[in-house]
Amino acid sequence: DILRKAWARLLSKLDDEIAEIQKRPVEEIVPAVPFKDLQNNGGRFPTAIASDIRKRGVVIVRNIVDEDVARGWKERVKAYARNNPSHTGLPKENPQVLEL
Repeated sequence: DILRKAWARLLSKLDDEIAEIQKRPVEEIVPAVPFKDLQNNGGRFPTAIASDIRKRGVVIVRNIVDEDVARGWKERVKAYARNNPSHTGLPKENPQVLEL
């Protein structure tokens, strides 16, 4: 009986969260913060976003490295994958996550 009540409470909370998520634009569902904001705040998340991070359990930190550097890394990984075809990846038909 205790387990059923706990499960019912969980389902109710999930329904509330789903309703809240459905009201928000996609780009607002997962909190995001520019890396510069972390630097300017002594390495801590700004208060305004910290509660969202705790609630969602995830955060996107943007602009950590220059775009050109990131693109260079991506090209090097793609070249490695081309030169080492024995690697595996997911999904199999169009790998986005490579096991190198």
